[in-house]
Amino acid sequence: MRDEKRIDRILKLIGDKWKNNPDQRFGQFLINIGCAPDDIALWRLEDNDLEEGLKEMSAENKGK
Repeated sequence: MRDEKRIDRILKLIGDKWKNNPDQRFGQFLINIGCAPDDIALWRLEDNDLEEGLKEMSAENKGK
């Protein structure tokens, strides 16, 4: 089993770096740091749309 503590460590690192670039959308940020392929859909993804999608996934998972 993978160390679950890695999640918080990685999210903190991402948050710290993203806060240094607050004008970038999350998709842009991931592409610019080389963690995601240069994809126009990801580049244009608005943060509020990402947030809503994550909320929907969370709600769907609660029903299971």
